[in-house]
Amino acid sequence: MASLSTAERVRLITAEGITIMRNDLRAIVLVGLTVLLAGCGSDDDASAPTTSNDTRASGSKQSGTLYFERNDPGDYYKVMRMDMRSGRFEVAADGFDASVGNRSMAFLQLCSPLSVRLAVNDEDGFSSPVSECFKLDTITPDFYSPAMSRDDALIAVANTAILLPKDQLPDTAAARFGIGDNTYAATQIYRPDGTLVAELRDFGVGAWMRNGDLVVTGQGGDAGFGLYRVDRKFKNPERIDDGRINGAIFSIDAHPKKDAVVFIFNGQIFEMDIDSGKPKRVHSHGFPLAAAAYSPDGKSIIFVSSDPLSEAFETPNTGYNMYILKGGDVEPLILPFIPGGPLDWVK
Repeated sequence: MASLSTAERVRLITAEGITIMRNDLRAIVLVGLTVLLAGCGSDDDASAPTTSNDTRASGSKQSGTLYFERNDPGDYYKVMRMDMRSGRFEVAADGFDASVGNRSMAFLQLCSPLSVRLAVNDEDGFSSPVSECFKLDTITPDFYSPAMSRDDALIAVANTAILLPKDQLPDTAAARFGIGDNTYAATQIYRPDGTLVAELRDFGVGAWMRNGDLVVTGQGGDAGFGLYRVDRKFKNPERIDDGRINGAIFSIDAHPKKDAVVFIFNGQIFEMDIDSGKPKRVHSHGFPLAAAAYSPDGKSIIFVSSDPLSEAFETPNTGYNMYILKGGDVEPLILPFIPGGPLDWVK
């Protein structure tokens, strides 16, 4: 999964310097194919208001708004916002890895080809930086995905390049996990005004629960793997799974109505009730998974997976499509471009 996430999020090529691309240009084949598929769908909502691109996704008509990434070749780093009932979509921000709270959205912005910063969009669409720029670790780009609390008060984001003087660097796995000799990795907790509240060394992407607790993922190192709960004082993370998770977790999301999480582990979608601590596999798609999230009512799970059509045509860089999982049934949500995660589906 780490290499797949790298290909989806940060691809480095050398052509008159280093350039970051979101997908290989060979994915144009898939884009053309999905455009044709979307064009063949029915258009029974012709009265719906148009957007700047005057197009929509085909597939399931459900309520709520979905935030995701647009990964077209030549049009990089776009946070998209889509009305799930009409299928119409628009650009929400120039950036990636969006997470929506109550009225604001946290996401990442490029500072330079090899560094990013945490930023926030307010309800009127204006963005402001939250953190200083930090370097991209091209080995583990999934590590960064920010998570905004439901009340817009706090943002958790992981950083693998936190600097310390070499004489102050502890000899721990947490320190060694950074991208340089004098860096360490941690999940950082920020307020939207830029105040750094806490750091949780050796922990990765997280999700805010209904009660305000933060669930984060162990990334190996001193913490080990698994799921950990952190209280609102951000002290002493407590492992809450049953110990069977022995590898990296990706794309964790909290259930909107109960104390449970969904996540990707070992190439499959799992759910876990927080109280029981027992992960349960709910879907194995048969193709690589990139992101998963709950619907606003918690009855469906939306996920991104590589497209079997691109496998059939043997394209070297397979594209991705969205799918909705509900009651054991899977329905594709076809878009005229390549979507990516993380996903955030809100009311």
